[in-house]
Formats: sequence, structure tokens, C-alpha cells
Amino acid sequence: MPDNNERYYGTYCKLENRNDTTEIKLDGNSVFVGNPAQLHVETHVTEAGKEKPRVIVARDEKMAIGFLPTGVAKRVIALSKKGWLVHAFPALVVFDKLNDSYWCEVALVAYPPEERAAFDPFVERLKERIAKGDHPEVALSDKQLDRVIETAGEWCDMPAAPLPSISKGSALYKTHRTQTESLAKTASNHGKGCMVAVVAVLVVVVLVILFLLGAF
Repeated sequence: MPDNNERYYGTYCKLENRNDTTEIKLDGNSVFVGNPAQLHVETHVTEAGKEKPRVIVARDEKMAIGFLPTGVAKRVIALSKKGWLVHAFPALVVFDKLNDSYWCEVALVAYPPEERAAFDPFVERLKERIAKGDHPEVALSDKQLDRVIETAGEWCDMPAAPLPSISKGSALYKTHRTQTESLAKTASNHGKGCMVAVVAVLVVVVLVILFLLGAF
């Protein structure tokens, strides 16, 4: 697969839970598959007193979900310095039964700002596929890149990429966005009023279920 250094960058990567002495305790229930994640580049001082750049991936301002691996972090930092647009979104969550912990895989996509007219809508379609449980390839060939640009981002028919290898004692915990998470996302996009409406709908659904079960 061509690297496309000057045109585009796309990859999946497993987030690390620890960076030097800093550890992130991830709650797999708090990760929404296909939702945009935030990337925070910061300079970390190691125990040895050395300054080391790192990239934290976060769901929002309050909750970090992991660190980018060193190699990917260096690439993302370099592309950001060039002015490229970098997007990240969770693709799946794995539960490690042996260590009673979760880890998250994210999809990363980056491209120069002059191509955003095509790649912004492409990223939206990519996120929709991942939110529905697909695992499409994000490392695109030159031919695929040309197709994205020619169709102004309408084309997003990449084949499936292999799922990450999972060690013994681990299991896929979350591979798509649930209906409840989709409602919560819609509510957050439309403010508090919509959130109240969503909560009201969920309460009604619960009451109906209880009624059907004979609880009332």
C-alpha cells in the first residue's frame, strides 16, 4: 500500500493505557464508537528529567481514553505542524478479562487543508460506517484517494480491514454505537432541551417494558 506522504494519512492503532508513569484507567462504557475524539499534544517530563512529546486521545475535555503509540504520535505531531487536519475516532473497545481493564482502537485520518472539500464529507461517511459496526480500511491507495477527490467525498466503499489481534483472555466489548449512545450524541449536538427529551423517551421505554412484564 503506497504511503501517500504528501496527500493523505490513515491508520488504525491500539491506544496505550500508560505513558512513562502516567496511567489512564479506561471505562469501556464511556467510549462511543465512531464519535470524534480530541487529540492533545503535550510535552511530558519523564522520570529521568527528559522532555518528551506525547499525544493524548480524549473523549472530551474531562475524559482521556489513551495515548497514541510513539511512532503514530510522532507522525501526527509532524502532520499537525504542517497544518494538516487530523481526525481520530474510536473504532472498537476490547475488554481484557485477565487484567480487568479495557483498551481502545482508534481510526486516524489526516489530510492537507486544501483537500478538505473532498475529505471532510469522506470522514463523515467513514465515521458512519464505523459507528454501524464496520471496520473499513483507512490506509488508502492512490487510486482510492483519486476516487474520494473525484466524487467530492461521496465515495467511501473501502473493503473491510482486519480486526486487531486480541490476546487470550480478552474479548471484543464494543464494536458499534448503540441506539442509546446515538440518542445521547444527538442530544449533545442540539443542547439541553433535546437531552431532556431523550431522557423522557428512555423513561417511557423503561416504563412500557415494566408494564409488559407485569411490574404494574
